[in-house]
Amino acid sequence: MFKAPYTTHPVRLHIYSHDITSPPWIFKKLIKEADVVVQPRSEDDLVEILEYAKENKMPIVPRGAATSGYGGAVPYKGGIIVDFSKMNRFEVNEEEGILISQPGAVWLDVKKEVEKKGFTLRVYPTSAPSSTVGGWIAQGGHGIGSFKYGEVWESVEKIRVLDFRGFRETSNLLFYSGLCGTTGLITKAWVKLKDYVEHKRTGYNTDAGIIMKTVKARPPKLTTILLYGHKTMELKKEIEDPSLPEFSAALFEYEDPNANENELGEKLWKGVFYPLRIKRKGPSLIVSEVFLSYVTAEDYIYWLENEEIPYEVLFSKRGAAVLAMFFEDERKFGYTLAWRKALKVMRVAERKYKAIPYSVGMYLAHKAKKYFENYDELVELKKLVDPYNLLNPGKVFPSTLSFIAKIANMVVI
Repeated sequence: MFKAPYTTHPVRLHIYSHDITSPPWIFKKLIKEADVVVQPRSEDDLVEILEYAKENKMPIVPRGAATSGYGGAVPYKGGIIVDFSKMNRFEVNEEEGILISQPGAVWLDVKKEVEKKGFTLRVYPTSAPSSTVGGWIAQGGHGIGSFKYGEVWESVEKIRVLDFRGFRETSNLLFYSGLCGTTGLITKAWVKLKDYVEHKRTGYNTDAGIIMKTVKARPPKLTTILLYGHKTMELKKEIEDPSLPEFSAALFEYEDPNANENELGEKLWKGVFYPLRIKRKGPSLIVSEVFLSYVTAEDYIYWLENEEIPYEVLFSKRGAAVLAMFFEDERKFGYTLAWRKALKVMRVAERKYKAIPYSVGMYLAHKAKKYFENYDELVELKKLVDPYNLLNPGKVFPSTLSFIAKIANMVVI
């Protein structure tokens, strides 16, 4: 079938047809598992996959590590899952301070290697131990370093993509980041680096109001601010480290070897890259994640505190990414109720606090027009590069699934 390694084993297909969350029951009824999983090793392998997909009218679903929970890497109509894990090579252009990476390279591996050459990453995801370069760029988002350097696309100089018209290199990331591969498969990325300097971390018991004063002050060497609500800290104390305080706490990271650091900062830092440890409380986790301007973020955070909902906040260059968490067992009826509560919380954030979804993927594709300012242009690009709607269908752009999701979202509120 393909020159690249592939499998049609039922167990493997089942595993590859999920991401870190389990979809609500209404989606489970509509989603068809993948027909085959392919692991391309080169761009030539990718060309062959697209040709096969076109000839057989089979959807293509690109997959990094599937560390997101929006269904962006989950097949909707079956088809071919393209696992990029074997396209994981990267190098550093030391003269220009640029990382040149294939899509399957893992962020933590990249970070370790570039630091050996006197550089480090400007931003990287909290899922860095498994998240891939192409996966995070395609998903979009904020991470470590975003308070100073912004979203991931702002640290990407250009990408090379493949669609049904062929290859192209582009620096217009707003047509690809957050699009989950629906407008083209990322085959290479040029990522901006910064000179290595030792980073120091400190932690304090604090709240949103105090942090907002720091946000307004904008200390030039402050790169990261993470806030954990008091219910989240109670869970972290129970699951991660019994010596942690029970009250809300914040982690600050500075690109400054002379900055102060303390024990709480180091303890919080140890948990940054393993956020799903807290999932043990469920054992299933549902998230309601939104992005707010700094005008309304503080009030929304206080609302979550008053509702005693566990949450985390990552403060970025232009606003705050707020993740509310709900724990349940997907094998029980309560899981559907937890999804209902998560949707209600998102509705409150959108209506009362002017939030937008953190991402859309599959489950929130009906909100894409609100999420993407250039949505109409994206629709035209999609028609041009993917006339058969085979590049990750059911994500971002209108589909039967997105229509049902919109109705379900209206019904549960």
